[in-house]
Amino acid sequence: MSFHKVPIYTKNPALSGEVKYAVAVGVSARALAWALREASYRVIGVDLFGDEDTCEIASQTHILPSWGTSEAELVIRPEQWLPPDNCSIAPVFLGGGCENWPALVDLLDRTPGLQLLGPNSNHMAALRSTDLWAQAARHSGLMFPQTLGYQTPISPPPNDRLAQDSTTQACPRWLRKSLRSASGWSVSAVSPPVFASAVSPEDAPRSYAVSPSVADAAHWVVQQEIPGRSLGATCIVTWPEQSATYDETSGISTKTGPPRAELLGITEAWQAADWPAPSEFAYRGSWGPIELDTDQRQQLIQAAVYLALQTGTCGWLQMDLIQDFAGKLWLLEVNPRWSAGMEILLRSGVANSAALHAHACGVLISAEAPDHTTLKHHPVTAKAIVYLERDTVLTAQLHQQFKQLPRAYFADIPSDRLIGTLLEKGGPLLTILATAPAIGSPVQQRHDLLSQLRERLVTVRELLA
Repeated sequence: MSFHKVPIYTKNPALSGEVKYAVAVGVSARALAWALREASYRVIGVDLFGDEDTCEIASQTHILPSWGTSEAELVIRPEQWLPPDNCSIAPVFLGGGCENWPALVDLLDRTPGLQLLGPNSNHMAALRSTDLWAQAARHSGLMFPQTLGYQTPISPPPNDRLAQDSTTQACPRWLRKSLRSASGWSVSAVSPPVFASAVSPEDAPRSYAVSPSVADAAHWVVQQEIPGRSLGATCIVTWPEQSATYDETSGISTKTGPPRAELLGITEAWQAADWPAPSEFAYRGSWGPIELDTDQRQQLIQAAVYLALQTGTCGWLQMDLIQDFAGKLWLLEVNPRWSAGMEILLRSGVANSAALHAHACGVLISAEAPDHTTLKHHPVTAKAIVYLERDTVLTAQLHQQFKQLPRAYFADIPSDRLIGTLLEKGGPLLTILATAPAIGSPVQQRHDLLSQLRERLVTVRELLA
């Protein structure tokens, strides 16, 4: 088998030494910042919220109050995010929402003193292609739902790997979703099926994940709904060191030879019956790690390897999946950045995806890979997002009460800069955390975690009353 040369995103071999600082960028950078601190970095956090605990974790915190606007509309000065030590280069780790703001990603990529550990906007676009996802599913034996693109549907392969499968024959609904959104904010049910090109920019929801500058019809698809469990799979892709070459002129490392993918873990998202949220498809939180059979784990690994070969991606890959009622896995989406489920794996002691990503990109000397033979001995953990059920003014007293909540059970505490402002109904308020021992059946573990989360939700509602 021959392997093509593909671009890898580590640009500067000098980064392979000790790095003291790292930049965590995302809509909410708290969990990523915590993972980087656990990997012995001093963290510079950059996000929309500037939550209290993000400021506690990070050495510096910078707030982008108009997240998602174009570079021309929002003056960003990433040179202000440089480490205090001017001699060091800070690797930049991308979190949720960065895939939807290519202008920011490219700005980070060209800022001296910062080193983007992830795809630039062109590589991101290549990885976030429905055509590529369909090919990866077909190559690895996963299913892929019938997806109608901007003007024409993706051509189904000559087998039953798309909507012709018997598990979806009776499914009446199609979902309209934006490829430049996150956390389920842009997803809505449509019936009868319509082409995504019929969507106008005015139809795009105004949320933290979708901005007017990118909410155009070309980024929307209509996809057949697959009922089942919503899962997230985290993989780490590495390339053989002996095949690396570095072009000083272009600043791009290339590697030949087979990439290797490791499946770090699987998480399951809460569904509408489990936890309240402002919409049916909004991300509510998740729990894990959960187990899949050996064949399905191998399918996910094969999909990650295929994506690496086609795009040259290195480090973390997160795959959104549905496990249908027949037990089959359907690939929905791929993101090459920190994801919500990675916090679950870290809190469970399974793996620090941020450290393994840094190691795969050559900026950490070593990182501890998970031992899957001991997976059953790890505790299961969960998170759930509390969405506001009515408009609420964040008073100084209420802020102080939130700030005093124990960090072991509550996270993403609203910033003091929001005191006196109106927090709108349907917006995220904070996150609740839970942990349960690895005993009993998965059903019992899931029940125990939900019970803890709901008990702590009562505490939050009492404060809001």
